[in-house]
Amino acid sequence: MNQELKNSKMEIWNSVCTTDPQFTKSFQRGTTHLTDINPAYRLRRLTELFGPAGKEWGWTLHERWREEWNGVQCAFVMLSIWYIDDDGNRCETPPQVGGTVAGDYPDEIWKMSITDAVGKCCMSLGISADVYLGVFDGKYRQSAPAQRPPVSPPPTRTPPAYTTPSTKTPPVHHDPLSSMQAAGGDQIPF
Repeated sequence: MNQELKNSKMEIWNSVCTTDPQFTKSFQRGTTHLTDINPAYRLRRLTELFGPAGKEWGWTLHERWREEWNGVQCAFVMLSIWYIDDDGNRCETPPQVGGTVAGDYPDEIWKMSITDAVGKCCMSLGISADVYLGVFDGKYRQSAPAQRPPVSPPPTRTPPAYTTPSTKTPPVHHDPLSSMQAAGGDQIPF
């Protein structure tokens, strides 16, 4: 495989893999030090990369369900992020599952599950990959923050023009709330 082709396959990943540390927060689960990425930062990176949400990118909610786990109510969603590439093609990440325990905020459970799944889809594009690759591990983050690579700006791109609908697939906006309401909206909150 030639280097130019290899680099083009990594273009999206390389342009968004570095996380601005001001949009992260350290936390500890048991003895493990973890890093949380601000969900709005992920959405910002998608917008910087592809353009306006709903026009150049969005997500498709494939499925949602509730389960009881050890006596606790949990909500799960399966979704994928779609985006329009430079050639006007509609692309989509592999579907990811996000879930949340009802806990103290039962009215927020579906939003939190969607946020979880969107974050996993973002990872498949390389957004904030440095966090998942260990650059932000608790020990590393506290001892040597200056060693992190600089945040790379996304590539400059011009949104494609939709000239012939028969050859280009226009983006489809999916409104998860409408789908949930249509599926029994009075049942959504726990």
